Amino acid sequence: MATEGAKRVQTDDRDAGHDVALFRHGVIADVLRLPVGSPERAALVRAKAAQRYRIPHSRRTRIGENTIRRWVRSYRQGGFQALRPKPRSDRGRSRRIPVEVADVLKGIKEGNPRLSTRLVIVEARERGLVPARQKLAHETVHRLLASAGLTGERAKALEDCRHFCHEHANALWMSDVLHGPKVADAGSDRRRRRKSYLTLMLDDATRVVPYGEFHFTENAESLLCVLRQAIRRRGVPERCYVDNGANYRSRRLQVACASLNITLIHATPRRPQGNLKDSLNPPSQLWRLAT
Repeated sequence: MATEGAKRVQTDDRDAGHDVALFRHGVIADVLRLPVGSPERAALVRAKAAQRYRIPHSRRTRIGENTIRRWVRSYRQGGFQALRPKPRSDRGRSRRIPVEVADVLKGIKEGNPRLSTRLVIVEARERGLVPARQKLAHETVHRLLASAGLTGERAKALEDCRHFCHEHANALWMSDVLHGPKVADAGSDRRRRRKSYLTLMLDDATRVVPYGEFHFTENAESLLCVLRQAIRRRGVPERCYVDNGANYRSRRLQVACASLNITLIHATPRRPQGNLKDSLNPPSQLWRLAT
């Protein structure tokens, strides 16, 4: 069944409809995994409706609870393609803080969760990361950070992102690329030695490597190939934790995960502590597991 699902993944994603569908799936991915009618599910929907978003091809920043529930129903009935939008002309209100400035403020707080709202503003000013004329009211910035989950108890969770572990297989796969040896390329001059890369998936709960493969390139094609083979061998994971590089933000990868209902999680830029759980499984062990 996993094989058939992998074959159904569509790669024609070069249009605005896919951008919106990917965004909508990212919003509802966690909701889909909770039982219908459960208090946890209702609370999660309310929390998502209270947040601000960068919605593709729209100036709106809010999503209503009924809209989130409608997206969930659409996905259950028609899958990823059902999340594609119908043409609409309404537009929402603009942000009080420009998108670029909001990203800077959230990035500062995320990089150092212990900073207060006041110190986040001070650092943004001192580093010259925001225009001098841009007003940054304390309450407005605090609401921005709170809506992004960067205050209170959720901010404390950012202190060490390695302290999580899932209980069952396929709850979370992690992916990374390791530098391999230089080897002869059979498809070219054998005297020429090319650098190789080991792309692999690692199951968080069992520490099993569902699949790993050497390639001469470190790109989206290599990653998709490994993910496809891993699914054929171990089934479809619930979540996939990947690096924040351009290869891991490939639209083809996002569409593949959304089509198979895999929640795609990207590591936070400049926060390598969570990458591949190095403290639990160093690269030397991964080499032995993959070879």
